[in-house]
Amino acid sequence: CSIGLAIAVLAWQPLGGPRLTAVDASPLGSLVSGSSPLFDVVGHAQSMRVHEIAYARIMLRGTFPVVLMVAFSTYFAGRGKTRIVLGVTVVATVLNVILDWVLIFGKLGVPALGTAGAAYATILSQIGRVARTVVHFAETFTSVMGLAAQVVDFKVGGMSFVA
Repeated sequence: CSIGLAIAVLAWQPLGGPRLTAVDASPLGSLVSGSSPLFDVVGHAQSMRVHEIAYARIMLRGTFPVVLMVAFSTYFAGRGKTRIVLGVTVVATVLNVILDWVLIFGKLGVPALGTAGAAYATILSQIGRVARTVVHFAETFTSVMGLAAQVVDFKVGGMSFVA
């Protein structure tokens, strides 16, 4: 089953397993693996391309939190809870700005990482965004399951039925 394989690959990667992903199999895979044909087309100076490629490589490897956020945002928007999405996004944006300052310019004892620091800051803020959204999801899911338990637990003539 392709879905099971995708889940296995996603579960295996954080454990240091093989790094074959949809990005690796796409034209973007050549960007991640070392060549940069997409940036050749743009025609920027080599000094600029070095930074573009470094940023893109890091960001492409850290896209999973963004995909999770799309799923969670859609879930909450569908339930009419758009304030949760807004609040988490605002906090993640502020976190990104702070992490950018620290990681790009090397503040608070952290070495300056430049363009790579910007990419890492974005990924870290997205991971924070996912973590906070998971907390909201767990709270919502718990309340929904409690409501579902009340709906399916009914009594007829003194007998209790739980579906």
